[in-house]
Amino acid sequence: MTYSPVDRLNSIFMINSLHLLHIVLLSISILARANTARSGNGNYITLSFPSFDPSSSNTFFTVFTAASIASNGALQLTPDTLNNIDQLTHKAGRIFLSNPFKLWETDSTKYSGIRLASFSTRFDINIYRTSGSLPGEGFTFLISSSLVGPPLGSEDGYLGLTNSTKNGHLSDRFVAIEFDTIKQSHDPDDNHVGLDINGVNSTVVNSLTPFGIEISPVNATNYTVWINYEGLVRRIWVYMAVQGNPKPANDVLNTSLDLSKVIDKVAFIGFSASTGARYQLNSVLAWELTVEILKKDRTGLSKSEIAIIGASCSTLAVLLLLLSVCYYI
Repeated sequence: MTYSPVDRLNSIFMINSLHLLHIVLLSISILARANTARSGNGNYITLSFPSFDPSSSNTFFTVFTAASIASNGALQLTPDTLNNIDQLTHKAGRIFLSNPFKLWETDSTKYSGIRLASFSTRFDINIYRTSGSLPGEGFTFLISSSLVGPPLGSEDGYLGLTNSTKNGHLSDRFVAIEFDTIKQSHDPDDNHVGLDINGVNSTVVNSLTPFGIEISPVNATNYTVWINYEGLVRRIWVYMAVQGNPKPANDVLNTSLDLSKVIDKVAFIGFSASTGARYQLNSVLAWELTVEILKKDRTGLSKSEIAIIGASCSTLAVLLLLLSVCYYI
């Protein structure tokens, strides 16, 4: 049996077209599987630091004032030397991830007109007090609209967050979870967790004593803290346990929080701490942070993914048309 040149061209075209069709269908299948693996409104980015390398300071972190990345692989929010007490008292420090995160955006498809990113974080801390001393002042997980150091006068009870002049002012634009070891007039005791919004007078505060937790016990103890924020319901949960134990079933703090009413759309995430006449070593030993990536179309797919699917479907339509034409030639 002999084939004309046209028949041979049609045969080659059919083989190549089927091969290309297979590639397109495979690409769409892979993309679909990737999308079904997501939860919420889109992708998530996770940063994990099992320890901290001082040489990475300029790469990942911005370090302010009394803070440092120590040679022992920890973030030190206040000085970590015990050789000179004067260097430990009345200090404040902050450490942020240098790159900001978009934590909310306007979205006309939402009833409220706002879409908030969800995030979760887990970090190990050691709040160490020297033998025979009382700890002070406190440590925070901090979300700030600005990449700036602690304000002047933010040592002592201001936790590296604010000062006597700015405390409570809307211009501060920060949210913090405090772990406080000094009792102020607005605190339940000297061992509590609280939600701070633009000031250190916590909007919600709970003693940790009923949970069997002492932030800075006589015997040095590492703790793991879990913080979960759900943007869809605008709520935050905080959990705490001795390092090595599983995440507890019961939270130590649980309250509503609309980040869009407090911070700018793009904000910085990190830690702060302070000491006063009483002092403690405020150390973060490990940290993992997962943040939802916004900038999504109402379908839940990014614009680039929609473009890929659109191009793939268009290519598929053209291929099917060409294949049908070839079939009838």
